[in-house]
Amino acid sequence: MLTNLEDARYNRRSEEIMGVIKKALFNEKVDISSKDREKVGIIAGIIGIISNLFLAIIKLFLGLATNSVSMLADATNNISDTLSSTVMIFGFWLAKRPADSEHPHGHARYEYISGLFISLSILFIGVEFLQVSVGKILNPSELKLNIFWLLLLFITILVKVAQCIFNYRVGKSIQSLPLIATAEDSFSDVLITTVVMISAIIEYYSSWKVDGYAGMLVACFILFSGIKSLLATIDELLGKMPDMKEIKRIEAKLSEFNEVLGFHDLALHSYGPNKTYVTVHAEIDANMDLLLAHGIIDRIEEEFLRELGIQLLIHIDPVITDDKEYCKLVKQIEKIVQTTDKDLSIHDIRISFHNNIPNFIFDLVVKEGSSGSEMKEIVLGEIKKSFPDSKIIIYLDYNYIDLNIEKQ
Repeated sequence: MLTNLEDARYNRRSEEIMGVIKKALFNEKVDISSKDREKVGIIAGIIGIISNLFLAIIKLFLGLATNSVSMLADATNNISDTLSSTVMIFGFWLAKRPADSEHPHGHARYEYISGLFISLSILFIGVEFLQVSVGKILNPSELKLNIFWLLLLFITILVKVAQCIFNYRVGKSIQSLPLIATAEDSFSDVLITTVVMISAIIEYYSSWKVDGYAGMLVACFILFSGIKSLLATIDELLGKMPDMKEIKRIEAKLSEFNEVLGFHDLALHSYGPNKTYVTVHAEIDANMDLLLAHGIIDRIEEEFLRELGIQLLIHIDPVITDDKEYCKLVKQIEKIVQTTDKDLSIHDIRISFHNNIPNFIFDLVVKEGSSGSEMKEIVLGEIKKSFPDSKIIIYLDYNYIDLNIEKQ
């Protein structure tokens, strides 16, 4: 009985996974768990291995039968794609390993590493194909073609088109760089085989030897595609800025919590797809009970994890709201900073008094590309004009992500 129940569960989960793939193929919105995402990636990799092996066998046969170096090179490219799909599956398998003492944030970045390998494979094939094309120009050979073989070559193009669409749509739906990189490689393969077929037809019906020149053009495109894919993968490994859609999604969620006076200093840390950690500073009324503030912060963090799948860590900044003299001084400092440069902002303002003279400590937020130390000295000088006897300490803070939610 238990076995039948397990079989039913397995069949139901398999149907759900295939349902996700079908939705992705038709550009429908896909909500998918991390575990299911890895299964989809593995299925896509297996499909890639089978289809590329099929194409490699056909093109090896055509290359040998027609005495075409470019077809043999194209076959070698498909063999490389088979290896890339194998690496992609291995990457998904490694990425799903749970966190451990040495890798507390999990192993999801293995997926990026597999994408890096695929990108390097594309570059390698581009260089190899360039060399083969030059050799074909220097030493042209006679092609042996017939209509049946040209039709077979055209079928391989259709298979690659289908493979490209499949990998791109599924990769975009589950946000998988290796699958998207594989889709770009498949598109390159479509161009490669198309150029090979067109050049073969031209050489078959004329005396022009254009196969080598066409191969050089395609090789350049492969290299461009490989470099683009490589840079995108390196960006993810280095920790690039998230897209504005993700930032706006976080900002909209933070704006829902009216108990918090404001948010700033947003930072995102990605440890792989669906492994996003966010830190942010939350301004809380200084008079609020500490236990109450702690409960609010816990609730915000729980909602982020439940609704957005984001691990949120909040740092509390207490803000004085009921001291008129304090608030007046804060407004004065903010006005001086804004008058100095409208792109500047401040937060974490602390004011203490010594012999009735206010002393200021605050963070000066400077936009990327600005000279922080120079702006700090300018702001310091402007504040000194209004508060010549005050002690002023300014800490620089670079605003890489434009988030400054204020509700005061």
